[in-house]
Amino acid sequence: MRRFAVLWLLCAGGFSSCTHPDGPPPPTPTKVVDSVSITAPKLGYKNNPIVFFAHRNFDTPKVIFKWNFQDTAIFSSDSTIVRVFSDSGLRLLRLNALRWGDSAILCSSSDTIHIIDTSHHDTIPPPPHIDTTSHNFIWTEFTNVGNENNMTGCWVFSSNNILANNGYMHRYNGSTWETLNLYCPDPNIGKTINGSLSGWTIFAFDTNDYWLTGWETLFHYVGNGVAQAYNVNKILGGVSPLHSAWGTSSSDMYFVGNYGTILHFDGTNWTRMSTPTTKNLGNIWGTASNDVWAVGYNSSTGESEVLHYDGSSWKEDVLATSGTAHAYGVGCIYTCDSAGHKFVAATGSEVFSRRDNTPWRIDTTVPNGDHIGIGINGNAPNDLLVAGGWGVVAHWNGASWKRYDQFYNPTVPGYGALSASYNGKTACIVGLKNGTSWVLIGQRQ
Repeated sequence: MRRFAVLWLLCAGGFSSCTHPDGPPPPTPTKVVDSVSITAPKLGYKNNPIVFFAHRNFDTPKVIFKWNFQDTAIFSSDSTIVRVFSDSGLRLLRLNALRWGDSAILCSSSDTIHIIDTSHHDTIPPPPHIDTTSHNFIWTEFTNVGNENNMTGCWVFSSNNILANNGYMHRYNGSTWETLNLYCPDPNIGKTINGSLSGWTIFAFDTNDYWLTGWETLFHYVGNGVAQAYNVNKILGGVSPLHSAWGTSSSDMYFVGNYGTILHFDGTNWTRMSTPTTKNLGNIWGTASNDVWAVGYNSSTGESEVLHYDGSSWKEDVLATSGTAHAYGVGCIYTCDSAGHKFVAATGSEVFSRRDNTPWRIDTTVPNGDHIGIGINGNAPNDLLVAGGWGVVAHWNGASWKRYDQFYNPTVPGYGALSASYNGKTACIVGLKNGTSWVLIGQRQ
């Protein structure tokens, strides 16, 4: 009863307002121009159905929608159509809203969609991600380490044992840097190799077992300050400069270099492996002796190369000739065996990845992805670190990318990463900045 009384009072009050003098007339409504718009994905896939929606802001009955594509026109009284494109590229379309009786154009709109050729495996919808890791890193930045003008290699053993090199080898003990003295017993090399490691990269098994790769001479550090030398050019003859190494042990090592060069070392013998390419190879990584990847990119010709070794032969992977990867390059690669599932990620203009034998996908959500082709390393498919030019440093946690903007600066000359290493929760990125060495060490929380 009380509820009814309140309602009656409100209504009564409303009615009583009608006895007040008339106020100013309501404003004249602004005329809204009839319009029609298109809702559709900005990216579609060749030979896959794409749904387009028409939206209008008028109530004219019996409207016909005319969809004008570059190769055909589709008439529909329904506001939704489905279209399949048989080829790739940019597609400009125009939507006309026609009057039913005389087909007069009431209004129109246009849009553009990019059709991707999935036969090249450039882009497929990303798989769902469930497990994620933290984006929260505490970073420590160093410049002018060891008075070097840059840094070209690095390796993380632990948070208090990190190597970085340019001309000399330097070690971070968790608080300070020290310069190491490396000696070579080979009389043709000389007693010390200090100052001669500029351009070398590092691949390690432990603190007393790691390889330095650069040019035609390789160094194998065996502990106690001793680095054994292997002049593979003299051993095999005519070997081009080498750039990167990976292996299951120091008796099962793979090295890549220019002109399609891939070498294998079994602990005693060196073998030049047969490859299907003469393109320069700059990076290599694997999970086992029958699962090794090598990539390269020639910036002057725009040629990319992606090779896979299955334990018997090297074969070119389809990513090497796919549109985006081929046009903009593949510079580094990382792979891991995660719970019995193979995961591969490559960096170039973007990050390309695949799981097991699924098609490659391109991740265009990496912040400033066109500058990340220098380094990639990780612990798992949901814990990747990439780095590149202009101080781009980004982390993938299984669901999203985070760029650490405090280091990104495209106005600094000669600034960027040259190598990256990531082990457990400790990351190291090395390169150059303002004409001196630049090192980032991060601890993921």
